[in-house]
Amino acid sequence: MVFAGGKHKSFADGSHGLRELAELEFKPVRVAELTLQAAREMKEQQAAKVEAFHRRDAKPSNSG
Repeated sequence: MVFAGGKHKSFADGSHGLRELAELEFKPVRVAELTLQAAREMKEQQAAKVEAFHRRDAKPSNSG
């Protein structure tokens, strides 16, 4: 569903694609909600990975 919502030019087109290809009925607003929710979650996960990388990179090395 998230692929359909993100790949099509509109959530209505994504909804139509789901109906035609997967025989799933979702209103465009539901496709939008789930697509945007997934985008937020992916953004949060990416931010956490970047933060962890910076914390790891900022640790002083024990060589010396």
